[in-house]
Amino acid sequence: MGVGQRLIPGAAHVGGVVVIGDSSGTRHILTAIYEALAPEWLPETAVALTDTIATTWDIVADTIISRFSEPATVELGRFTAEERLVAESLVTSHTPEASPTG
Repeated sequence: MGVGQRLIPGAAHVGGVVVIGDSSGTRHILTAIYEALAPEWLPETAVALTDTIATTWDIVADTIISRFSEPATVELGRFTAEERLVAESLVTSHTPEASPTG
């Protein structure tokens, strides 16, 4: 699943896209977008489910609906010291001031 997120003070949005077929078309469109926006991106990361498994829209939709119908489980944990250091090192490049859209 491709994931996009947007954080603003007091709110967050997370959205996802599952590409079922036509990964070449998706890659073509995303290549142009990423070239215009200029972030690092590997086109081979844009794949479709049908690139690796035999499936259909109905099978995917039924599976997603089934999974979202199940109760979620949450596992509490803590970040390791190494994970915290990595996150802290990325803060300045992920603030609104550093973002091209501000």
